[in-house]
Amino acid sequence: MDDIAYTSANYTIRLFDPVKFPGKLYNGQKDAPKRCRFCGRVLDSSHYSKEAHAISISLGNTKFICADECDECNEQFGRRLENDIINFFQLFLSIYQVPKRNGKERQVSGRNFEMKMSDEPHPVSDLPYLHIHMHDWKDDESITIDKLIEILKNLDLTNKTFIPQNVYKAICKFALSLMPHSMTLHYQKTLEWIQSDSFELKLPSVKIASSDRANKEPIMVLFLRNSHNARYPLCVASLRITNINMFYILPFCDESTGVDNDNVSFETFWDQFTNAKGGMGNYNNYNLSNAKRIGTKLNFDLIVKPDTEPVSF
Repeated sequence: MDDIAYTSANYTIRLFDPVKFPGKLYNGQKDAPKRCRFCGRVLDSSHYSKEAHAISISLGNTKFICADECDECNEQFGRRLENDIINFFQLFLSIYQVPKRNGKERQVSGRNFEMKMSDEPHPVSDLPYLHIHMHDWKDDESITIDKLIEILKNLDLTNKTFIPQNVYKAICKFALSLMPHSMTLHYQKTLEWIQSDSFELKLPSVKIASSDRANKEPIMVLFLRNSHNARYPLCVASLRITNINMFYILPFCDESTGVDNDNVSFETFWDQFTNAKGGMGNYNNYNLSNAKRIGTKLNFDLIVKPDTEPVSF
């Protein structure tokens, strides 16, 4: 997703691109006492002592701050949702060398392997080395390309689990942190869903694609409907984490009549948006409704082209 070149009579666009901001951007009311946009309580400054990152700092965000999220809500979201969305993106966060919250190097540790990117210079490329250590690897074992390809199809990451619906809750929380406070009033049921430990049977689809990208920091675009045309969603959010692009709507808006109709209005927006953009590449519908904790297994496709530098082990 390049810079948004899109105009519509139905939407106002708010672009949160860290490259375009020299310093931190504080969204929401900064003076105390103020009303927390998540729990709705009016609290004095002692309840706003911490910077609440609108998008988790663990995902690379250092600039966008939600000024009217109280410490209690900030702590709750971090405790309940952050690990799930980190585990969902963990492979890409490691490959793109997004540091941990404490600034340390990120490493993916699976059941049978460890993986990290290295800053050591490559002799013929600007790309960093990717180091994969297999736990059952024998140093004296001979290795062939065919055997390596077979190994890379069996990397087990099922120890780092996540609940897909918690991932949806987290990305909705990010959008609610960056939209105007007044618009959050239309999403009271959404806020209740995010703050609860309960899950819904079905959620709207999320559109996901991947693309090349150099910047490590997340980007969010909010499409905020400025007309009364309810054929279109009230808000569509676009979130980019490393090379993963996501478009989604926030469920349970006060004008929603159900998930199926939400998907219809989302497609109406998508058709208009993609036509205006002249195509949007290979986006697929992805279902994040699952409320069970799941893990993943990795399958790397290793392609060795003729006349290229040899693979080293």
